[in-house]
Amino acid sequence: MNLFAIPDQRDVIVTSDAVLDGGKELSGIEIAEVAAMVDRARLETLWREVHRTYALGSWVVTPDQIYGKVTGHIRGARGADGHALQVHTLAGGEYVIPAAHARPTPPPQGAV
Repeated sequence: MNLFAIPDQRDVIVTSDAVLDGGKELSGIEIAEVAAMVDRARLETLWREVHRTYALGSWVVTPDQIYGKVTGHIRGARGADGHALQVHTLAGGEYVIPAAHARPTPPPQGAV
C-alpha cells in the first residue's frame, strides 16, 4: 500500500463524485487524508466560534429552557460533532452541554 504525503495546504477541486488536485483525481486514501485535514480545520473553526459566541460569564439557554452562566469551554475530541460548554445554572447545578444546543441569552431577571 502506498501512502501519499499531503502538505498542510493545497488547492483541490471537489465535485459531487471526485476530488481533483492539479487535474488528477485523488485516490480514496488521499481523499481520506484531505477529509482528516478538513475535519481538524472544522473543529478549530468551531472552537474559535464557541469562544466568540459563548464568552466566559455569558448566559445561555438550552432547548429545555435551562438558563446558565458559561463557566468553561470543553474541546471536542477529533471526529466529534463539536465542543461543549460548562454551565452553572440558577439553581446551583453544573452541567456540560453541547455548544450546538445552547443559545446566547440576556441574564435572567434576578441573576447575579
